[in-house]
Order: sequence, then C-alpha cells, then structure tokens
Amino acid sequence: GISQPYVGRVRAEAVTAEVYTQRCLPKLLNFINTYHAYDNIIFWPDLASSHYALRTRNWLEQHGMPFVPRNDNPPNQDLSKLFGLN
Repeated sequence: GISQPYVGRVRAEAVTAEVYTQRCLPKLLNFINTYHAYDNIIFWPDLASSHYALRTRNWLEQHGMPFVPRNDNPPNQDLSKLFGLN
C-alpha cells in the first residue's frame, strides 16, 4: 500500500511542528497500523526542524513510535566511522 499525499496550505515556507503532528503524523500512524501492524518499525525522519521539535518527539513517544534520535541520524555522524573506514 501507498499512503495518500498530504497537500495543504501553510502560513509559512516550512511545515511547522503543529502541522506535522496534527496532519502528517496521524496519516503515517494510520498507514503503519494498516500495512505494518506486526512489523518492527522505526521512524527515520530527515533533519527538518519540525521533525525533531519537542512537540513532535512528544507525539511520537505518546503513540509508541520509536524514532532515530537526532544525534544518531547519519548526517550527524562521521561516515568513515559508520562504514568502518578508519
């Protein structure tokens, strides 16, 4: 299955944590519950500020959705260590 895209108007250039937690993440959770209810999943967001806002992290925790912490997200890691190149 493929989730339906969310297209909506926002007042600023970037999606805020409010829009993200109220409109995007509930659709993601519904998709996961429908198609991956028995799978081990981890949410791996990019580094957009709304994806790691306190409001977003609280929402993810309240809904039991594990996620990659910001500091462990690969763009924040030394790739030579990640791939054992040292």
